[in-house]
Amino acid sequence: MISTKDYSLLPDRKTLQTICKAISVLDAIISQEWEYRYYSYNNKWAENEEFCGR
Repeated sequence: MISTKDYSLLPDRKTLQTICKAISVLDAIISQEWEYRYYSYNNKWAENEEFCGR
């Protein structure tokens, strides 16, 4: 189980980024209305930052 106390269980940055993008795209396909989406991905969150949220 992934814990905030042990980040070693997270995938590497590139893999995590790919997973986040994929689940966000799938959610957008399934839930076309923004308000019903569970996941979102923003590659322009801030300078040099990206965001994937739920």
